[in-house]
Amino acid sequence: MPLKSNANWNAIVLSALILFCVLCGPSSPTFARSNMTIEFEPFVPDDRTLDCILPVEPINTWEWMKENSYTKKGIPFNYFDYPWVQGIAEAWDNPNVKRIFFMAGSRLGKTEDGLSFMHAAQDHNPDVGMIIGPDQKIVEETIGDRFWPMLEKSPKTRGLCPHVARRAKQKVKTSTFTIYGAWSGSASTLGDKDPRYIAMFEVDKYTKDKSEEADPFLLAMARGEEIPDRKLYAESTPTIEGQSRIGKHVAMATNRRFHVPCPHCGHHQELAWNEGTDRSAGGLWWDRDENGDSNPNIAARTAVYVCEECGDDIREEQRREMIRKGVWCAEGQYVDSSGELVGTPTNDGPDESFQLSRLYGPTFSFSDNARAYVESRGDSESERSFENNSRGMPWVPLVVQMKSEELAQRLCVGDWDVGTVPKPVVFVTTAVDVQLDHFVVGTFGWDRDKIGYLIQHGTVPSWNDVATWLQTPWPHEDGHPIHSLMNLIDSKDGNRQEEVFSFCMSVNQPRSPWVWPLEGARYGNMGIKMFGKRELENRFGGSNSKNPNEISGLQCIQVNTMVTQNWLDNAMVRRLPGDPMSIILPRQVVGDLDLFDQLLNERYNPLEGKHVRIDESTIPVDFRDVFRYARTAAEVFTNSKWERQPKERRFPAENRDQRLQRQTKLASSPKQQPAAKPSSSGFVRKSNTQGRFIRRRRS
Repeated sequence: MPLKSNANWNAIVLSALILFCVLCGPSSPTFARSNMTIEFEPFVPDDRTLDCILPVEPINTWEWMKENSYTKKGIPFNYFDYPWVQGIAEAWDNPNVKRIFFMAGSRLGKTEDGLSFMHAAQDHNPDVGMIIGPDQKIVEETIGDRFWPMLEKSPKTRGLCPHVARRAKQKVKTSTFTIYGAWSGSASTLGDKDPRYIAMFEVDKYTKDKSEEADPFLLAMARGEEIPDRKLYAESTPTIEGQSRIGKHVAMATNRRFHVPCPHCGHHQELAWNEGTDRSAGGLWWDRDENGDSNPNIAARTAVYVCEECGDDIREEQRREMIRKGVWCAEGQYVDSSGELVGTPTNDGPDESFQLSRLYGPTFSFSDNARAYVESRGDSESERSFENNSRGMPWVPLVVQMKSEELAQRLCVGDWDVGTVPKPVVFVTTAVDVQLDHFVVGTFGWDRDKIGYLIQHGTVPSWNDVATWLQTPWPHEDGHPIHSLMNLIDSKDGNRQEEVFSFCMSVNQPRSPWVWPLEGARYGNMGIKMFGKRELENRFGGSNSKNPNEISGLQCIQVNTMVTQNWLDNAMVRRLPGDPMSIILPRQVVGDLDLFDQLLNERYNPLEGKHVRIDESTIPVDFRDVFRYARTAAEVFTNSKWERQPKERRFPAENRDQRLQRQTKLASSPKQQPAAKPSSSGFVRKSNTQGRFIRRRRS
């Protein structure tokens, strides 16, 4: 992408030179009036005066990086293996470009690029800057472990660095500039700053702690908007289509892709995977087995890139040289045979955007990328990881299209009776969806592989019935009853929210079983976490001696709507019952078509970026919500550490009465003195006169 000329800067320089010539010319102007003569002596400005008059000369950030940019380990910037950075650096230098968005797969140097741009700008024209990340830890690591060492390793800024002991991890303070650290979920760090240079990292992972807060991404984007020559660089690995912040802004800007020339015919093309069976279509290709299926080992061994124009093979040893000759090409443009851009960008304007996949990465070969693609097929989580981290594109969730009868036959394969807990279950959770005049309840059992087993579902009319349900000891196939230890109650209905909080406070136990309220989080506000926690304000009674504004032992669970919706869709369609993260229903509920109608009554809409109801008049989604909430309760109970759960119930759990009886019996039994242990050594320890112990041989 060529750097555009700055006509305004040239006009300012010309005006300043004319003024200088008038004031400092060889013939000084003389004015005479009657007998008074005024003469102006020539004015020769010094360097500081010229710095005030003349504008700052533009910088070539790409050349600056080649000469002065170093990694935290002191390694010079490797511009041979990262040639695509030049186009992004030119956009950073372009005064007509205000914001830059870079969407790419992981491990492609996105963060290093942003820090280098910030480094070059502060060296050339120091001013206030801001580094923004998803959370405090990442920001502190970025500033303390990466940016400070970059400043110290570079000869241009080494003299500005204070002693190591004086380097803060949340702010870069030197004699010429200040860079503030900020992170999502902290409105105080994002507010009241006017930075001229902004570097935003992993924007798709930005979250917020409270629902009433504004989107942290929008708060960060608003910093320094009043500054005419503000520069903003935002990068991220994308997440979900419709919810990806970086994906949205890349699509609205120039949306450039890196086109590289074929070493055989010179045709420029964007590198991509060939996901079909036609080799002549071009792209990354690998051989299939005798059945026509892809195998990871065969793919890694036979991977080769096929030119979409001439059909010749491009080998791994030709890949890096080909990438070094690449050109950023926007929508509405193409690269001609001479390598020049032709056409005008469709979304030309003050925002530039770029997208890149791992096919261009110096550390990812054709073999690596072919194997990664094949290994990701067939599992939704693996496919999502591949789309985000390898392809560098937002993942499009599954759109479920199935009939209720088909779903019932698929999921109802369990041989246990309704109301009985199957043998693999090691803990139980319950979810309650609150309606205006009734409650929808569902209880699930869970094993170590995150498989959910439906135990009981139904509706009850009153809070007393809900309390009875939550206190029910469910019979287990191993002969020992089990209680639901984590119970979540939906509190999103503002008309009954006070009832929900009061009920939870009345039945919740500090050391289990827990009964906590939950609320849904807006799409995109929690990143990839399934749940979050927040303390409840003491508006409905209760007390906490440490913090009187919080209710002791009670927390509100924030449910990540997008993540739980995707989990349920994949559990219904892509995963077979018994697979990890699947669900199994007892055969006895196969005829409950209302249950399966509700499970299928929400579908992902890519245009809106969220799940929407299909039938809004006659079919609710209450049981669908209960399934999602019960899964969230399991995630809360394990704290997302499922590997800590036992594979099976080794010891039957005691109820309260059994535990009280055992403790009473133990307290009433006479205490037995422990028998003296015979010494097995020929030495005894005796005290000497100084009070210390020495070893003496027995007499």
